[in-house]
Amino acid sequence: MWRSKTERVAKAEIVIQAALGNRGLTAGYLTQIGFTFTEAEVLKFQVYGTVVDGIWRKQRVIVFYDGPPHLRQRQIGKDERIQACLEARGYQVQRYPYRAPISKTRVTEIVDDIEKVLNIEKD
Repeated sequence: MWRSKTERVAKAEIVIQAALGNRGLTAGYLTQIGFTFTEAEVLKFQVYGTVVDGIWRKQRVIVFYDGPPHLRQRQIGKDERIQACLEARGYQVQRYPYRAPISKTRVTEIVDDIEKVLNIEKD
């Protein structure tokens, strides 16, 4: 699917996804999954839909990698409403803010946390 310039996947997301793969954390992992909200959810949360950066449906975990556009006050409020809506649906939502370009240290911190959240059992 073609995406506009503003909807492209950030380089940081690609780097994080590669690091997740290197740790064996991508089983069941889907990226750039769209959610639309019901009329009741729109009325309650004042949001219409979102695209999540990553989701593990089985574990009901959603991740957002929040780069510079998400660090603005207006966007923070919208992101909080989206998170509340997804949590009301039973998802655990993890948000990982970063400043571009993302550092190797920040990538490691994010992947370490995701690994803990998923509580993946190693054979």
